[in-house]
Amino acid sequence: MNDVTTVERPAGLVADRVIDYDLYAPDGIEHGIHAAVLRLRESTPHKLVWTPRHGGHWIVLSGIDVHQLYADHDRLSNEVNVVPPPPNSPPLGALSYNPPAHAEFRALLNRGLSARAVRDREPDVRALTVALIEGFRTRGHCDFAAEFAAILPLSIFLGMVDIPLTDRAMLQALTHETTHPSPGFDAEEFLQRFWNYLLPLVQARRAAPRDDMISDIAAGTVFGCPLTDDEAVGACMHLMIAGLDTVAAFVGFMMKYLAEHPDHRRWLVDHPAELGPAITEFLRRFPMVTGIRKVARDFTYDGVTLRAGDMIALPTILTNLDSAIYPDPLRVDFSRPAGKQTTFGNGIHRCPGSPLARLEIRVLLEEWLSRIPDFEVDPDRPVQFAGGYVGTILSLPLRWPV
Repeated sequence: MNDVTTVERPAGLVADRVIDYDLYAPDGIEHGIHAAVLRLRESTPHKLVWTPRHGGHWIVLSGIDVHQLYADHDRLSNEVNVVPPPPNSPPLGALSYNPPAHAEFRALLNRGLSARAVRDREPDVRALTVALIEGFRTRGHCDFAAEFAAILPLSIFLGMVDIPLTDRAMLQALTHETTHPSPGFDAEEFLQRFWNYLLPLVQARRAAPRDDMISDIAAGTVFGCPLTDDEAVGACMHLMIAGLDTVAAFVGFMMKYLAEHPDHRRWLVDHPAELGPAITEFLRRFPMVTGIRKVARDFTYDGVTLRAGDMIALPTILTNLDSAIYPDPLRVDFSRPAGKQTTFGNGIHRCPGSPLARLEIRVLLEEWLSRIPDFEVDPDRPVQFAGGYVGTILSLPLRWPV
């Protein structure tokens, strides 16, 4: 997967557009995914570069263009979302389909992720948030990544799909390997493992539906026809991969920032009614997804002809941290007007789970800051980061006075 010497370069590619960048393990990841991606952008004057890693793919480095290209389903297809493209990969529901099929598969998620369904989840989110915090509050320290971020979003999600919590560790490990691939990662193998886990669930829910999102998909129709097993399992894979990792990654970055910036932390404690704009600003400041698209038809961008079948990476970090869009973009400013963001994507494939994510973030801030208003990163224990399609924090040691 990483043998860059055997990868054929695109015809006519000039040398200064070639950058040895590994999105799974980028240089500088020890300082976090944001620093690593910004370092890449600053290394070249081009808006488009090519890396021989993972089969060879393009990377867009203009924040404004990343935002626009996320919504360009005419020239960029969602049918493949990993590099290198696996030889056999089932379509992953709404994530993989372009119009008109996309709307049909997206509709299967609407009931479970509607505004009413998300509101109904708040008591469960709050109860688990409080229980987790109280489980470590009196000892004065925790690893936030392992003891909170890895548990709350995943547990809430498993309730929405009616999967037992006993499967949480296995699913967490499987999803982590999918979004943060290790050397030797075989995408087809891991998708097969998801398939083997989900197929019996889909078949059981089709035979005896429950009040959950997997049942909605299993019993759903597309263009008036029942979903095949392939379609239903693929749609559930999308739901699982999207639902198990992104919120956990985001809240780690947010809490690290608050631990290191007491003025922002105290402002939130003193202004609890202003959490909405603050969450919007945190979401702007800490995007962490690099989306992968397949070029659907030839087109020219930044003086380069992209060919149908080429793979291209779109780092969301570059939109939200683009100084042409946001002045002083690295600064967190709770009064900053909302603008273009790609934290949840853009266009028809924008993440349908964003209302649930905002709920979990709000409840976390409300309950944590009311119980642990003063905390810091433990200077004696290292923060550990990981790259991948979803950049994340693997370990975030926090401490506070008791």
